[in-house]
Amino acid sequence: MQKIFFSEKKYSIIKKNKERLEKALNITLELNKKEIIITSNKDDSIIEFLAMEILEALVLGFDIDAALQLRDTDFILKKIDLKSYVKDSRLNIIRGRIIGTKGKTKHVIEKLSESELVISDHIVAMIGRIESVEIASHAIQALIRGSPQSKVYSYLEKSRARFKELAEEDVEEMIKK
Repeated sequence: MQKIFFSEKKYSIIKKNKERLEKALNITLELNKKEIIITSNKDDSIIEFLAMEILEALVLGFDIDAALQLRDTDFILKKIDLKSYVKDSRLNIIRGRIIGTKGKTKHVIEKLSESELVISDHIVAMIGRIESVEIASHAIQALIRGSPQSKVYSYLEKSRARFKELAEEDVEEMIKK
């Protein structure tokens, strides 16, 4: 059994997705205005931990389908706290650099890294395969450091090509065996 405390706003997000979460994870969620109690129907602490991570993803702003990808062990949730990189006075500027004009930069990062991003207040959160999230994370950190978007796009394209090349080599290696 795990207990989580959430604000009332975040509680409503979880309440809205309660049935789907319970069914997908085989858990029971007890909700009241101050806490959420997660109980695995199979007394499995790993499932309870996973449920906590999925709930955190929902609260960060991911939709239920993206959050449920975390059931797959190849997928991770990673958060970057912008406050650990810049002063509060620069948060809006950095968020703007990550989002880009009309969301273009965010969209390019998501597409080329094959991960999903949510940007809120001072947190940038990513869900995707481990390698994809690491590529997205490096791109975001480069933007925070002031790298031009064009260089970040180039990095993403090269990383994606390298990743696909390695995946093809792995498949060829498996076929040979």
